Amino acid sequence: MRQTISMLAASALVFATTACGNGGETKEPQVEPTIPSADCNEFTTGTVKLSIVGNPKDSFRIIMKCGDTEVTRCTATVPAGGNADTCTKQGPVPNGGRLSCTVGPGNGNSAAARVVASACG
Repeated sequence: MRQTISMLAASALVFATTACGNGGETKEPQVEPTIPSADCNEFTTGTVKLSIVGNPKDSFRIIMKCGDTEVTRCTATVPAGGNADTCTKQGPVPNGGRLSCTVGPGNGNSAAARVVASACG
């Protein structure tokens, strides 16, 4: 029995080591998780900011919602001849519900496309 448990533990260690190693390469996630925030109320500013880098036409968008109601959104798109872009938008925030923001990529982004910073609040 002890030998079976030791072999299972060794197998799990080899599997975990193999699963974690990918030759030192890391891949940026294509969709970032929702940014947690506070309850919506009249003191919430309703501002989103996004900064990206990449090749021309690469884009990401950020959407702020209060519950199921969209408050504001903006899209940053790298212009021709450029390698970065930013956007900032504001919108009125209704009372009630949880404030949330999601960031997602545009279609057909290059491998160089990534979000540098995002803010919601």
